[in-house]
Amino acid sequence: MPTDKDKQPFCMPSAILVLGLLAVGALLACFIWKWDYYMVPQPRRPFHVDFNILRPSGRLGLIWGVVGAVLIAFNLSYLLRRFLIGWHWLGSLRHWLGLHMITGLIAAMAAILHSTLTVSSPLAALAFWCLQLTTITGLVGMIIYMRLSLSVEKRQIQGHKPSPKIKRLLQTWRFLHRWLAILLLTALILHIFVSVRFGDLWILKGIP
Repeated sequence: MPTDKDKQPFCMPSAILVLGLLAVGALLACFIWKWDYYMVPQPRRPFHVDFNILRPSGRLGLIWGVVGAVLIAFNLSYLLRRFLIGWHWLGSLRHWLGLHMITGLIAAMAAILHSTLTVSSPLAALAFWCLQLTTITGLVGMIIYMRLSLSVEKRQIQGHKPSPKIKRLLQTWRFLHRWLAILLLTALILHIFVSVRFGDLWILKGIP
């Protein structure tokens, strides 16, 4: 059963918020630092001095991709934590939700750096845009969730039952966000498989 603390309106834990914002800020700083490369038209990028480092399969570009993939996997573990509702030793659902939000933002930023603002294949485009749409719907849904939580709490204090419209709105958003996440995970797995099997990845150089 959820604890009373988990039933309270959501509030981002301060430590998670600070660390998350620092990570997002660091990635944003990397983007601004190499702005000249990201603004070069794609046909001219192979002639840029940083091409072998920043391209999606390059040393730094691939690191961004790995970071994004790992964070997406951890981000979706929140769904497993919700399923294991009685396992309180895993930590508060509120903290897991905070990590879910922050890791989603960081993963989206890492994916932008990995893609270098271009997509080389339909599969890569699907994975990229699924991630961005999942992140956007997550942020919008969180705003809805916080506002509705306050509304529900206010009506309960006043002795009224929560409006059925509120529940339906939240259920619709959860349905949309969940299926976007499933589509994202599927596209990501296929993208990783194709990249490892057919891509020119420096990390695999010399491995038969």
